[in-house]
Amino acid sequence: MKKVIFSISLILISVLGFAQGKNIRKAESALEDGNLEEAKTLINEAVKHEKTMDDGKAWFTRGEVYMAIADSEGGMTSPAFEEALESYNKVFELEKDNSPTYFVAQQKIQGLYGNYINKGIKNFESNNYDSAYINFSTAEIINPGDTLALLYSGYAAQNSQKFDEALEAYKSLIETGHAQPDVFIYAANINMTNKEDNEAAMAVINKGLEQYPENLDLLKTQIDVYKKMGKTEEAKASLIKAIEKEPDNYILHYVLGDIYDKEGEKEKAVASYEKAVEVNPEFTEGYYNAGVLYYNDAVALLNEANKMDIKTYQKEGAKVEAQAKEEFQKAAPYFEKVIELNPEELTTLETLKTIYVRIGENEKAEEIQNKIDSMQ
Repeated sequence: MKKVIFSISLILISVLGFAQGKNIRKAESALEDGNLEEAKTLINEAVKHEKTMDDGKAWFTRGEVYMAIADSEGGMTSPAFEEALESYNKVFELEKDNSPTYFVAQQKIQGLYGNYINKGIKNFESNNYDSAYINFSTAEIINPGDTLALLYSGYAAQNSQKFDEALEAYKSLIETGHAQPDVFIYAANINMTNKEDNEAAMAVINKGLEQYPENLDLLKTQIDVYKKMGKTEEAKASLIKAIEKEPDNYILHYVLGDIYDKEGEKEKAVASYEKAVEVNPEFTEGYYNAGVLYYNDAVALLNEANKMDIKTYQKEGAKVEAQAKEEFQKAAPYFEKVIELNPEELTTLETLKTIYVRIGENEKAEEIQNKIDSMQ
């Protein structure tokens, strides 16, 4: 009697298992007919039953059902979207990678991913950065940790001024270990400029330099952050290091000159500006800034002489004014070079006229004035 009961039990289990198999097929049929609620009920019964809960086909069908529901409810914003992804990914847990169901699920995920990436690219190209960010972010949800989706999400968020979201995308990308130098730079610039968090900017750049110690763009950004933080010594050290790597970069010499200027190291500043124009002879800012250093010192000396009382002036005035004249004379060639490169630069013309008057070059001063008059 017990044996008979045992046999009946086996038959009952087999029938139930077969019934769940039929439920999978019925769910597929209901899905084809557009009966989503019926398909949902049938497939949920199948994935809960012990005979089919580990069946990759059942989970793939559930993914298809829930994706259809998501599509009917607005796509990625529907809770069904996440259910669908979880179902597809369940297939990868249950099936061997050479099984047909595994392959079909893989193709489905890749298709979804590609669809959202492509939509995001079209959005981005049409400057619709909000939609681009949503689509790229969805692609990353479909394929978690995907470096391309994270990178594009960061780009789109940054262009849409969603700076927190951009930083989150860049941070996630950096954590993958596959971020390129520009990702560190973008993150640092957002922290420095938009978030006004220089410490965070420096942390990102230092991490980038750990990974790419020879990258000049990272080094330049580090210099910018140091300058923003008021750490001129550190900025100088980074600049000197950068110049060693790229001696023909006139901008680096120029920035170093600017730092020396702010520190009151006039001769070193002039030397750096001269190096900048040696590398790039048409770099007017280099000539101009060098000339300004001598010009400002000359004006300061004249102001000193003007403030003297009669007795002090009779004793020291001529000497101080002579020193001022020397500074004006040193300034003149730099401003002349600026005019040579940019003949109608009005501010420089005015400055050069003043210099000529101060050093007694009255004919040159008159020529400059005539030129200024003809421009007005």
